[in-house]
Amino acid sequence: MFSALFLTLAATSDSFLVGFHYGMKGVRVGRAANLFISAVCFIGTLLAMRLGRALGLWWQDVSNWLGGGVLLAFGIYMLVLAFRECGEDSACPMEDPKSVDKDHSKVIELRESFFIGAMLSLNNMGLGIGAGLAGIPILFMSLMCALGSFLFVSCGCRIGSRVKCAKNIKLIELLAALFVMALGMWELVKYLLV
Repeated sequence: MFSALFLTLAATSDSFLVGFHYGMKGVRVGRAANLFISAVCFIGTLLAMRLGRALGLWWQDVSNWLGGGVLLAFGIYMLVLAFRECGEDSACPMEDPKSVDKDHSKVIELRESFFIGAMLSLNNMGLGIGAGLAGIPILFMSLMCALGSFLFVSCGCRIGSRVKCAKNIKLIELLAALFVMALGMWELVKYLLV
């Protein structure tokens, strides 16, 4: 449960960042759209963790080791992304609402929310597979990811709408990456000790 809670924080940090960037640009995510995004995150996390658990059944002797390795590798990948900057000429859809808010209403509605939910779910896939391999409770973490996504998108929008400068936003991405790397290393250490 402890690992699942920390992984949930890491997995849903992207939800906060999306909400924060949208809020900074005066765009709000509607409640129905946010519920849909959290439902997509739930399904994506559940499927990824079930895949990880199924792979773990094939390699029962090393499933925790594999799970720890996947989490560690994904944490390193997240760390690299945290230092990567979007080019000035290329819009990042996760940070720029213009590519999602097609009717320019300044509100992300249900019909416009599929892309956000799909992108956040894809971000959770690697974590979900690693968590499933490591034996972390599937339903609990999937529900926590859905709840975390809903709350973090809402909080991100509210905070972002009140902030004019996002210089320290990279700190959240770095902390999320370090969380995942630490959990991956913990799973590897547990495997080696046993």
